[in-house]
Amino acid sequence: MPLKILEYVRPKTLEEAYELLQKDGAEILGGTTYARLSNRTIKLAIDLQDVGISDIYEEDDYIVVGAMARLANMQFHDLIMEYANGYLYDAISYVWSVQLRNIATVGGTIVPKWGFSDFITAVLALPSEVEFYKAGRMKLEEFLENPTPKKDIMTKLLIKKESRKATFKFMRNSVYDFSIVNVAVSAKDENGKLTDWRVAVGARPGVAALSRKAMEILNDGYDESHIEEATEAMQEELNFADDFRWSGEYRREVAGALMRNAISEVIG
Repeated sequence: MPLKILEYVRPKTLEEAYELLQKDGAEILGGTTYARLSNRTIKLAIDLQDVGISDIYEEDDYIVVGAMARLANMQFHDLIMEYANGYLYDAISYVWSVQLRNIATVGGTIVPKWGFSDFITAVLALPSEVEFYKAGRMKLEEFLENPTPKKDIMTKLLIKKESRKATFKFMRNSVYDFSIVNVAVSAKDENGKLTDWRVAVGARPGVAALSRKAMEILNDGYDESHIEEATEAMQEELNFADDFRWSGEYRREVAGALMRNAISEVIG
């Protein structure tokens, strides 16, 4: 049985959308990339296409990406293509197919906290925040680590504008498969000195998480001994689990190899 929608609405304002969301059985549709594959019933489906949260622009020290922006629109936007030497452009290009990127939205990818998401891992490796209509702004890692604000609407993804070197690595069985594990690493480039390291690991198979211990070690230094220590710290700190495809132990070893390669690439 395919997805069934009993009532469909397209509100014109965020306030109207928020009020509708408070009704029993109401849900935000997003891009419906994965929802359409389910066999459940939505009593009231709320489409946010008309509420004005799909633009991409600069605001103070941030690149702002509206929650209803499609991944393809984000990928090819000038601000994104120029950021960190095209890091996000490259990372988004690995998200399945062009057809899917033309459908999937930024909010529809982040809010469900998909454990398989390459996009979440890539963004988490950057200093970024999410903004909700009522709950306000919070760091992306705080959102991922805590319960999702109930009956609220994500409106923006905010990526801090700064000089960064970053790279995204993954392992899959095939191009259009989900990642077995993925790793993203970035560091702030201060006149050739790398600081404020961020290490994100996803598809463990849980949602992406930062390895704060690895980040601390890399902030102290990034020679070979620090890289090895940071990699071992990441493997100990983060949880890797089994699923029907691969074991947690295999994921842990692969994540370590990807992380070493990513750090080396960032160092250049």
